[in-house]
Amino acid sequence: MANTSRIKILVEPEVRAWLGERFQATFSEETMPIITGSSHDVDAVSADGSIIADILSNRAKTRTGRSNTGGLRKAETDFWRLSAVTTSNVVTRLMVFTNADFMKVVRKRIGDPSTMKVEFLHCPLKRGTQHELDRVLDDASREQRASGDK
Repeated sequence: MANTSRIKILVEPEVRAWLGERFQATFSEETMPIITGSSHDVDAVSADGSIIADILSNRAKTRTGRSNTGGLRKAETDFWRLSAVTTSNVVTRLMVFTNADFMKVVRKRIGDPSTMKVEFLHCPLKRGTQHELDRVLDDASREQRASGDK
């Protein structure tokens, strides 16, 4: 089984550090309430809670060149849940993409994210982190494809 936990271990901390430099704040993962009465695990929340962000590490296309429909569905779900966080001190809502092409595809699919007061940002990863992310995504893609062949 592909070790996608590597994304949480390598990618998310790097993106949180990038956000910290950009916004001069400390970020951590946190569960926050949403309007449905449920909750959403937000990948990056500033120490004062004024900035919340989900981190998306998918690619626009699968390893075989097909549209990444699973990634798009997850991005849409994350977008709506991020929009629905009810904590009153949230000022800035961000979706941070590690892949610029995926960000463009999601923006096209969702429409203008600013209407829901969500900003899209692209965080380029360090070369080693990007290489490891590509390896994890390729492994997951191979497994998914193999399970579909059964």
